[in-house]
Amino acid sequence: MTENNSYEKKRERFMKSGYYDASDVIEAADKAYDQSLDEAELKKRRIRDWIFIVIGVPAFIAFMYLIVMIFR
Repeated sequence: MTENNSYEKKRERFMKSGYYDASDVIEAADKAYDQSLDEAELKKRRIRDWIFIVIGVPAFIAFMYLIVMIFR
């Protein structure tokens, strides 16, 4: 992986806003997946995570909608 020089740069606020602070986005992205995994395992984990997002989030929204409809 390439060397990251984000520590040497002065960190600026995201979109010049005091509310959003994206100064640690690169560090979080580096820690999101274990980079010591081989490419095949890393690809399988990313696909599994995307499937969870694409199916899991709408299912959760539908579940919450069902709860609201039941108690209404």
